Amino acid sequence: MNDAKYQDISMEPRRIIWRVYHTISLLHTSCLFLVIHWQGDMDIASLFGISLTIPFLPPPVLVYWHTPPVGSYKINTDRCVKDGFASRVEIIRDSSGQCVHIFFSSYGECPILQAELWAILDDIIIAQRIILSNL
Repeated sequence: MNDAKYQDISMEPRRIIWRVYHTISLLHTSCLFLVIHWQGDMDIASLFGISLTIPFLPPPVLVYWHTPPVGSYKINTDRCVKDGFASRVEIIRDSSGQCVHIFFSSYGECPILQAELWAILDDIIIAQRIILSNL
């Protein structure tokens, strides 16, 4: 039996290597590869002639929560969109840091900007309902 007769030409090692190299080159020249895609494999990227520069990231900044002035309240709220579904959580605290109100809501399927706007509206409505004037 002749093995060459049954060998698929598209599965030759050189052809496979060339196709991988060609695909990676196309992705790189199309700017579809980011530094994060090469994480852990930066040395391999240079074998393909791809020069990666890690973008400058500013140093982390510590953020502290401060109580609001005496007689006023502070709303801390956070929104999230996961798999297209938006939700948020809100905590209202008084000037001593005590929790006055906790609220969670789900906005269903919507983009993050819409969820942000809904959350702002909800914050205003909730503050009016529980008669908080100094936010």
